[in-house]
Amino acid sequence: MEPPPPKGRGLIVAGGITLGIAILASFVSTLILGRSFDPDRLTRDVVLNGAADSELPGQVGFRVIEDLSSDDDLMSVGLVLDPDTGAVRNSTTCRVLTVDGEEVPSRSGSDLYTFLDPELGSDSSPFIVVEDLQPGEYSAVCEQTGEPSDTDGATFTVGRVMSASDLLGLFTPVLGVFAAIAVGAVVGLVGLVLLVIGLVMNSRSRRGPPQPPGQQGFPPGGHPPGGYGPPPL
Repeated sequence: MEPPPPKGRGLIVAGGITLGIAILASFVSTLILGRSFDPDRLTRDVVLNGAADSELPGQVGFRVIEDLSSDDDLMSVGLVLDPDTGAVRNSTTCRVLTVDGEEVPSRSGSDLYTFLDPELGSDSSPFIVVEDLQPGEYSAVCEQTGEPSDTDGATFTVGRVMSASDLLGLFTPVLGVFAAIAVGAVVGLVGLVLLVIGLVMNSRSRRGPPQPPGQQGFPPGGHPPGGYGPPPL
């Protein structure tokens, strides 16, 4: 009569396959998503033509350069006042013009926008924001609308701004990498547990069932053979 096959083989195979798939899937996902993240997009800013800022009233020329590493060339640009006080804001109007003198639609700035250059928005939010500018030459023009004393010594400049959705779009590949690693770790842990359980079951089945205490090596009945008992009185 042939002995029964060792147990646990199915779990060993299933655990090994699951563990291998988890490692391979995590590696491929990390490779694909990692390539789609371009850190150079975080360094792309406007190029100022001439002085870095201008006194009020005045203008600042700037250029939006093409993004050679991505098909998305659009850029949001914000204008910041210095000092950014209520008196300066109430006495100033600003607009952005194309090289042909056409005004580009803008909106009021808010804390929802962050300057790429942290020095620009460290103490204030953008005064105005122009979203989705195409590559090209532009001018930011600011004028006084109140008393000259309200804007005496005030300056302004421009820089790239990013909203929460822009930042999320940039870092989505990074979040995808972490998600792929997390999912791979969970699936890999399941495969490892199955593999260990299968190896333990396989090892125990090869050794056979344990014998009850006191009967190891004795014939049926549990009594030792003759000649091994105490001597007769």
